[in-house]
Amino acid sequence: MRHVLALASLVVPCACAGAPPSSPAASVAEVPRAGTGQAAGAEAPSRVDPPAAACDTEQLPPKELVADNLGATDVTGLAEITEASVSDPQATGGYVNVLYDVRVLEQYAGSSLPNELRLSQGAEVPAHPRAIGTLLFFSACRSGDGTAFEPDVGYFFPIPPGCRPQIEAMARAAQAQHAERSGPFPACAR
Repeated sequence: MRHVLALASLVVPCACAGAPPSSPAASVAEVPRAGTGQAAGAEAPSRVDPPAAACDTEQLPPKELVADNLGATDVTGLAEITEASVSDPQATGGYVNVLYDVRVLEQYAGSSLPNELRLSQGAEVPAHPRAIGTLLFFSACRSGDGTAFEPDVGYFFPIPPGCRPQIEAMARAAQAQHAERSGPFPACAR
């Protein structure tokens, strides 16, 4: 069965091996490069990128929580998890620390963060670290050893990639709301 992909007035047959027209495989097709009259391929590959993932705002923390956390902790930022582990993987009960090595992408509050940071999050056993590559919006307290930790439940949030612009906008709004912030920060009081 052959499917046809229609783009405006251009009709391009799709060799999608039986894939329905609505499948991702059917949405990519070679099209002529603008102004050349040549199909893409020989000189430089050309493809139609799939649309960016939509943001399900139900997966984001509430705006008020983002603002409250930013105002109550030493540092707030957006990072990508590069490594994840559990402090005691053999533990059979109680609490452990989930350790995340992250690459800091954006910082919204606190003194300057390094590009790479270790974050610690307490968790009940069995603890399941988030996947490498996950975007993590965090509000944390600094430790004396240069790491940072989640002061309580509800300060670290995984962010779907399609929601990055929305969480960045929420963080900038919270940043403006707490422009005059100064410590000590209540969630980090020791």
